[in-house]
Amino acid sequence: MSWTIPKDSTKYPCIAVAFAIACETPLDEFLQRLERRGGLVKGTYHTQQCTDVVWDLGYATMWIESQSLLVPDADYKGEPAKILYPEGNRVRFMNYLRAHKGVLGGMRPNIGHAVAWDGTQIYDPRGFIYDFYAATTKPHRFHVNNFAALVKVDKDE
Repeated sequence: MSWTIPKDSTKYPCIAVAFAIACETPLDEFLQRLERRGGLVKGTYHTQQCTDVVWDLGYATMWIESQSLLVPDADYKGEPAKILYPEGNRVRFMNYLRAHKGVLGGMRPNIGHAVAWDGTQIYDPRGFIYDFYAATTKPHRFHVNNFAALVKVDKDE
């Protein structure tokens, strides 16, 4: 797969740029579609606005957490419980990454961040292309929390 990071991508919210890259849609078209979905909210877009645009482009988003946590109910005062999968959380997460393209969400120091994933490499809206294992190293320092896997849908059925 040969994706490119749009010129001037750092001028726009990373979530929009990452989804545009992953959908192989021109950034200006993706942004126009987002404007019809409510536009900017406090300087960025919500993931659900992007999910709606992605649907319009023929994909469903399947959200996968890197570490699944559970809070039993609203009155619970303890630490969230980690869900432990038989194959291990990392193996489970990596299986989804190998099988799908999409958008990785997470944190850079003190700020949320999103990048596109083509199945082998990260396309960072800040202008970098790197592999998954380099994400946590300098200069990237990106810690992945979730993955919006894109699944092609036939909406005519």
